[in-house]
Amino acid sequence: MTKKFSFRFVVIMLSLLTIVGINAALAQEEKTLVIGINAAPASLDALHEGGSIVNIRHYGMIYDTLVRTMADASLAPMLATEWSTEDGQVWVFQLREGVILHDGSTMTADDVVYSLDRVLAGEFPGSAQSQMAPYIAGVEATGDLEVTITATQVDPNMPMRLASTTASIVPAEATAAAEYEDLLWAPIGSGPFKVAEYIEGDRLVLEAHDDYWMGAPDVDTVIIRYIPEDATRIAALQSGDVDFITTIQPDQVAQVEETEGLFVDTADVLNFMQVLINTNQAPLDDVNVRRAMSLSIDREVLVNDLWSGYNRTMNEYLMPGEFGYDPELDLFPYDPDAARAALEEAGYNGEPITFIAPVTYYTNMSIISDALFAFWSEVGLNVDYQRVETEAWRNNLRGGGPGITIVSAGSTGDPGLRSDFRGWFEGNYADDQWTPTDEYTDLWDTGSAALDLAERERLFRDLITIIDEEVLIIPMYQSVEFYGRRDGINWEPNVRFAIDLRPDVFSMD
Repeated sequence: MTKKFSFRFVVIMLSLLTIVGINAALAQEEKTLVIGINAAPASLDALHEGGSIVNIRHYGMIYDTLVRTMADASLAPMLATEWSTEDGQVWVFQLREGVILHDGSTMTADDVVYSLDRVLAGEFPGSAQSQMAPYIAGVEATGDLEVTITATQVDPNMPMRLASTTASIVPAEATAAAEYEDLLWAPIGSGPFKVAEYIEGDRLVLEAHDDYWMGAPDVDTVIIRYIPEDATRIAALQSGDVDFITTIQPDQVAQVEETEGLFVDTADVLNFMQVLINTNQAPLDDVNVRRAMSLSIDREVLVNDLWSGYNRTMNEYLMPGEFGYDPELDLFPYDPDAARAALEEAGYNGEPITFIAPVTYYTNMSIISDALFAFWSEVGLNVDYQRVETEAWRNNLRGGGPGITIVSAGSTGDPGLRSDFRGWFEGNYADDQWTPTDEYTDLWDTGSAALDLAERERLFRDLITIIDEEVLIIPMYQSVEFYGRRDGINWEPNVRFAIDLRPDVFSMD
């Protein structure tokens, strides 16, 4: 009897140990990726808040769109498998079959219609509506897996618009049942990861969407830590507290590269840095003052001395790879004497100009804004230089703040989708800083709808001439982004700032 009991006991214990061993092995196989990012998003609700740099970084992990922007800026199918148009205004999108969304439901055309309608309705405050509503007249389910989108006019760029995070897809029923305030930080998405936890100012925890249509991601958990200080972010990478970081300053690249087991990835992005001007406020309402500000900036110093030659100065308002770019133009000379002459012509008498500088949001922005202040002071401009953190800068930008600030401008490859070119129209971020003329509005409308490429290019060049003559913005340099990663992380930087962790482009040893 005793021997029987002992034998059974041994068998049971061996079974338990085997189960424990299996569970331990499974636990060891779980992968966690920790990312250090310089700033938190304005919201996690992509259908409420538009695609700023830091928003794009987050949204690409949580949501999918109908069309995908690849690392090289090319377009590829995503939740739509194909699309077509006969007249450039009515577009038909065929949807992918069997896509499981974050609530466990299977995507249908109704989910796509709901998602886009939620953006278009603009029921809640945010910048998403202004990025889509002027261009989409209606969205209709024309089959279980077919959606027909009608543009407000002929729009050759509709697929490109729908690659924007603003056109993210969500499950209709679950999202409609949720409270708006909950969706801001706990959205229900469609991408490779689900939101598990958000702690303001500290971290975002994402868990893998195991039923993701491309296959489960290569990591089980992503922890995004918000570390605004550059040195602290790099130290966290060097110590192994994080695996991957964004926004390395150019003078810190060598420090990361010289650390054993760490690497720096450099990405040339379709984005440039510019000074945004409130032209409705004195003394900036005088074009000569605005022109003096541009003439006094030595862009070669910004690029070669402060960026160590990693990027390029802007020679015009478009970038290489963007439709209509002209490499022969040189629209932004450095001429401090001409700047002083312009100030004299304006009758400038030292009136103060408020400069709101977002010193922690953009890469290398602290020393760039210091240099701008020095350039402007040198020619006699009285600049009230205010270095601010991210949220203060955002609030100033949203509120059409006084004076000048710095903001990036992105492109998907066509000027008809440029946020800065449409920024002055009602409902956009700069709509109270300059009032578009009838000529400008007509050029924007007709240029965006032109199917003939030669005509399209002519119309946008005329529009750019107005921007240049009025000195509405002051381009400085095309952006480059530096990412730090430990050995064993395999990925490719995206020209749109996205951190793409989908299983076809990301893996971690």
